[in-house]
Order: sequence, then structure tokens, then C-alpha cells
Amino acid sequence: MRVRSRDVTLNGNANVSNARMRGIVKVATESNGYNQGFQAGQYDRRKRKYNQSNVYRDTGAYPNDGDPTSSDYIYRQGYLQGYNDGYNGTRNY
Repeated sequence: MRVRSRDVTLNGNANVSNARMRGIVKVATESNGYNQGFQAGQYDRRKRKYNQSNVYRDTGAYPNDGDPTSSDYIYRQGYLQGYNDGYNGTRNY
């Protein structure tokens, strides 16, 4: 299948060509990352050990050269914020 330049491919499975859907997918990806990071941060807080290596474990592939539009990058940013909030006992999302 040929992907048009304005389409966004998510994990090779879906094409989203409308700006509203891209926004919804971005928020959902970031929210998912935040929630998983928040839980990991709370767990580490209970252990009283900030585990920076945990921030990078099980978060999917590394961001695509820092491309802020990739779903991996968006997920990771949400995860990092969620981890820090969970560890510090705050919720900012």
C-alpha cells in the first residue's frame, strides 16, 4: 500500500490522514506512556529508590532520531513525565 506524504503511519498498522485523528492519537500515546510511567514511578517510590534505568526499560524502541512526531518519541516523553510525577507523588497530567 502506498502511503501519501500527509498520512501518519502508526507502527506500520494504520494510516491517519486527518489532523484531528493525528491529535487524538498523539494524546492517547502520550497518555498511555504517562500512565505506565506514573505506575513505575510510584512503585520505585515505595521502594525509596529512584531507578533511572527503569525509565528506559520496556518503553519500546528508541525515538527515531529525536523526531518529535514519532509515536515512540511521544510515548517516551509521556513515560518520563509520568515516572517523575509518580516518584515525586504528584500528578500533573
